[in-house]
Amino acid sequence: MLDVFSIKDFTFLKDFFWGSGYAGHQVEGNNVHSHKWVMETQGNWPEKSGLACNSYELYEKDFDIAQSLSHQAFRTSVEWSRIEPHEGEFCQEAADHYVKMFAS
Repeated sequence: MLDVFSIKDFTFLKDFFWGSGYAGHQVEGNNVHSHKWVMETQGNWPEKSGLACNSYELYEKDFDIAQSLSHQAFRTSVEWSRIEPHEGEFCQEAADHYVKMFAS
């Protein structure tokens, strides 16, 4: 077994990407059309996401924090239930939000 704490001369490759990421449902908050939200409100999960970190509104600050840490990569997700809250019904405002977010 390798003991990583005993490695004294460990370095990352020069092209190693430092990054961070999160899953939309965990941080965006108030995604009331998500099946996960329904499960939460029915008591199927011990904790409700609620407003979460409000990253849906504050994503620019999240990106600024990642950039301040010199991250070169960021992974996130699209909460499709925001774009299509009901089958066959699409929300242009939500789609525009994600386009703006990924263009940042």
